[in-house]
Amino acid sequence: FKAGKAEYFDHQRFDFYFRDLVRRDIKARGQVFMKPRRYGMTMEEQTQATYTLLENFSNNIGLQSDTDKKTKSTLLEPILQSYVQRPKYMRSDYYKPNGKMPIARLDLKSNMAPDEDGVEKGNYILGWVRPFPSQPRQMDGEEVVYAVDDEVWKWLESSPKETIESNMKSLMGRNRAGKLSALSTMGDSDDYLRSIMDGI
Repeated sequence: FKAGKAEYFDHQRFDFYFRDLVRRDIKARGQVFMKPRRYGMTMEEQTQATYTLLENFSNNIGLQSDTDKKTKSTLLEPILQSYVQRPKYMRSDYYKPNGKMPIARLDLKSNMAPDEDGVEKGNYILGWVRPFPSQPRQMDGEEVVYAVDDEVWKWLESSPKETIESNMKSLMGRNRAGKLSALSTMGDSDDYLRSIMDGI
């Protein structure tokens, strides 16, 4: 994603085996990763979020990190950049505000009115990818199929446990259960101790 070229790390092969196991297990509600720095786990989340978005109609993806700025820069922007660069046969059409590239969210729907026959032009599978503040109940009222809680043990302004519990409720709907992915490096100051203990 950042380097602009594909790279292979053998440890990620095993990570994706685990991710696939969780995806296929109807009883699993999600996954938790404690990761080292510079591991590439956030890139894995970007990949899984894109795959989940495209695997069915109306799949919605919610993103959270320890700060709103980090949610956009490390999760949303790389997903947007890689999505619009995909060949047309590998993606749905997407909403382009005033014909420009989206920057605040990715919507797989049209912004044009249907023609006289009620037909929308384009190939839209609906669904979206949106960033949310790292606070409890921010995804309430949304039907999310995949939620990413990044750097969850570094959240200083809210309870990771309460946020994860409220996000789990947003993952249920339309006769399918979504999955939640919580991941983080360990914080390196005493300020993060409360988040770590709360998230465990």
